[in-house]
Amino acid sequence: MFTAAAPEGSIIYLENVTVDFDGFKALHDLNFFMDYHELRVVIGPNGAGKTTLLDVISGKVEPAAGRVIFGKHTELVGLRENEIASPASGGSSRRRPSSRT
Repeated sequence: MFTAAAPEGSIIYLENVTVDFDGFKALHDLNFFMDYHELRVVIGPNGAGKTTLLDVISGKVEPAAGRVIFGKHTELVGLRENEIASPASGGSSRRRPSSRT
């Protein structure tokens, strides 16, 4: 099932995210978005990648491939946890434009 994004856009957007731990793919080509004013629940069995997903968003784990976009233009991949958590500029003290349209 595909749900169209809200007119305001997504608050968080993950595209083709892959996380590999010594050959074990915790996430493989994951696509995920959450729109403004939306609540999502991530469920699954042990080892399904729920914690890894949150670790990628928070900057604790850097994906081997893919993009993580916060808001309209903030690329989170490559930022440290403290840079993502910084309230200075809506979550990042260093803004890098994304190529997402």
